Amino acid sequence: MNNLERKLNRTKNKISGVVKQTAGKVTGDEVLELKGRIQSSQADLQKKTDVHDAIDKIKQTADKGKASVAHKVKEVQQSVAKKINDTLDEQAQKKAK
Repeated sequence: MNNLERKLNRTKNKISGVVKQTAGKVTGDEVLELKGRIQSSQADLQKKTDVHDAIDKIKQTADKGKASVAHKVKEVQQSVAKKINDTLDEQAQKKAK
């Protein structure tokens, strides 16, 4: 089951639970109300304990960090290359004099 399917399933269970709970309240059916509360609470608990969501968030954070580090490395490479080129240009000018 992929991430989207899990989210849809949780949402379906949450809505279904709320509907059952409300129907139980309206009709005075305590058992139906309790079943709705339980189903709704299970959906909430699943959301809080879904490891896949946490892993996805960690991956996204890591990807952002990796992109940032790659950008910094590129900047440092450009800076070092510029300094080397400038130094080589200076040396070449000195030799030409």
